[in-house]
Amino acid sequence: MLDFVEAYDLISRKQAKTLLCHISCRASPANSCGSARPLTPVDNGLLTPDAPPSIKVQIWSIIDRYLIMHRRGVLARFAPLALLCRPSWGGSHAQTMEEYDEQILLRDKQEEDIYPALAEIIENFVRADGGVGQTSEAPSSPSSAVEANSSGPFSVLDVGCGRGQLVEAFRKNGVEKSFGLEGSATASEMWPVEFSDEYYRFSDLKTAMPADVQKTDVVTTFEVAQYLPATHGGRFVKLLVSHDPAYIFFGAATVHQDEGANPYHLNENTFSYWVEHFRSFGYVPHMLAAARVRTDMIHNEIIQREMNKAWWYPKNTLVFVPQHREKHVDALMISHPKEIDMLSEGYLNLFQGIDLEDIWRRDWKEFGTIFYKEQDGALKRESSAGDRLEGGEL
Repeated sequence: MLDFVEAYDLISRKQAKTLLCHISCRASPANSCGSARPLTPVDNGLLTPDAPPSIKVQIWSIIDRYLIMHRRGVLARFAPLALLCRPSWGGSHAQTMEEYDEQILLRDKQEEDIYPALAEIIENFVRADGGVGQTSEAPSSPSSAVEANSSGPFSVLDVGCGRGQLVEAFRKNGVEKSFGLEGSATASEMWPVEFSDEYYRFSDLKTAMPADVQKTDVVTTFEVAQYLPATHGGRFVKLLVSHDPAYIFFGAATVHQDEGANPYHLNENTFSYWVEHFRSFGYVPHMLAAARVRTDMIHNEIIQREMNKAWWYPKNTLVFVPQHREKHVDALMISHPKEIDMLSEGYLNLFQGIDLEDIWRRDWKEFGTIFYKEQDGALKRESSAGDRLEGGEL
């Protein structure tokens, strides 16, 4: 039997494609692929609902690698197999410890270097932007905010933290008040023992209340919201803003991001959808912040090296701040150099020539469109304020 990590690391595109073809033929009464290779016991075991979880995870890892390296949409042909083999994910699906444990080990191997890089990028931005500790009285200029807040401590909560990799990455970077909230009971059993009681909380994210959420300066949530039903989109945003954090770093799978391949994605949606939800709860998009964070991710050596396992971070990340900081955000947006075009071909074609090209281009185009829409709004608000000032209204 293949070790599941070896399977993930060593399987080639050709091997994966061949395996998927044989599985498809075995699952179908008609042998449509024309392959004459005899099926192995592992093939047969895959098609049994009570097959050992270890085999299911092995094969899912092969499928997942093939989707990343070749064509994610191929999974539509193997939906029954995917539903059988993919380990359950998140708080809304029952799963055994054995299944979740092996999946987590695989994900750790994939992403162990990514979380420290994400934590560093977010921390650097928060300290530079200077929004922590601000009240409704905005500073006189962006530079005064940076001077006042760049070196002070801040706290962070990762919502949907899994086993806590990002939480611990922040802690190792010196953010001592780093907390996690998670809806999976099995993930909670993997939290660091020395921190689990004080810094981690378990609550179903569909029903979690503000009392379940630590009050922090920064909230992060990456690739979590899509696992909740669409009817819970607004409720989830309300949970994120419940204690008025200075920043919310948010990312969620976009429409058809996995081309229908992930049966657990219940709410793949547009950036505009989430922007409107946040606005309804008093938070505005900080598009320049999102652009900077995305760019830092793209150029980060670690994330760049692991881009095939982290492409959704620079594609999906948005940043939201409280409404009272809108003047600060407007000032930054208005001063954004026109030479830096957020809709340039350099951004749109970053994934040119590979299978993610169309999705990346579509989503970055929406991001850039929202960016300039917000910039236009900032210019209009500045002009309106100037008119009121001339009229003696201010």
